[in-house]
Parts: sequence; structure tokens; C-alpha cells
Amino acid sequence: MNLYEAIFCRKSVRTYTNDEISPEVFEDFRRHYREIPDLFGGMETDFTILDNRKGQYKLLSLFSVRAPYYMAFYSEEAPRCMMNMGCRMEQMVLYLCSKGYGTCFLASTRISHSLQTKGNMVLVGLIAFGISKGSCYRKKSGGKKTAVGTALRLQGNSQRVDASAAGGRKAFSFFDEYPAVAFCCI
Repeated sequence: MNLYEAIFCRKSVRTYTNDEISPEVFEDFRRHYREIPDLFGGMETDFTILDNRKGQYKLLSLFSVRAPYYMAFYSEEAPRCMMNMGCRMEQMVLYLCSKGYGTCFLASTRISHSLQTKGNMVLVGLIAFGISKGSCYRKKSGGKKTAVGTALRLQGNSQRVDASAAGGRKAFSFFDEYPAVAFCCI
């Protein structure tokens, strides 16, 4: 499976086995991360893999996901650093999906103070990952697919946006009611 195919079949996974992932696989993740181009150049970024198989990382979140591994993403504080890291995180999630690993973005999560910084960088996001208990792929019939060229109505706004605009990316929303479209304006 390639990254484009992963866009359409990826789903959030919230239950994982506690199986170990080999160090060679982690090195493959690091290699892929280094190959991802920055959306906005000149920012220092990095990520750390947190091994949580023994439950040593207590994440406080309203929608907590207990996973055997977490990826903590760091970026120096700069204009548009969140957009840059969001793009990198999405690329990593799609890569992990293409390799058969389950993933889930974690929002509004509190983590140990010692993990909130890395050098001159700050923590900007967390992803839970591991070997999923069930399938990490969406069923073929899942999601209401719409043509990329279809004009989509923005929620709460009467303005229309053409989804085929340059830089547009399409992924299915949490409830599969409408495709979520993110635009990267450079």
C-alpha cells in the first residue's frame, strides 16, 4: 500500500496489542521522517518514540487512548510551526498505516513536564500507535466518498470551496459524514 491509498483506508485505532515492535522498524520510521519535506523550511523538528508497554507514561486526556507506543513530535517555535508539524504528523500516520500499524492522533493531552521540551523545541503533538487488536483499515464501503472536483460546503459558512484547488488534500472525517479538506497555502 502506498501513502495515497492509505488516505482512503486509514482509520483511528483505539485498542492495541502489547506486542513489541523491533528496533529495525523504529529505524525505518526515523528514516521516513527524515525524508518528509518541510511545508515551511528552516524549522528544526524531531520526534521521539515512547515505549509504553509497561504503562510508565501516564497521559491525561478526556479521550485517552492507551497504546504500547507513542510518537511525541517536537518543533522549534516559529511562525506556522503548527501547520508544518501537522503536515509531518499526517505523513507519519499515513506511513504507519501503509505498513500495517494502527494509529490515533491524541488531542488535549497532558504529559510529564520532562517530555514537554527537547532541546530548544517544544512538544506540539502526540500519536498513539502499535499493532491494532482489530483491523487498522477502513472497510471498502466505509465513508461517503465524493469526487475530488466537487465543491464542498464549509461547516457554518455559506462560502464554497473547490476541493480540487492546488494543495488540497482530502480525508474522511471522524464520523464519515463529509470529507475534511485541508488546504496548505504557501
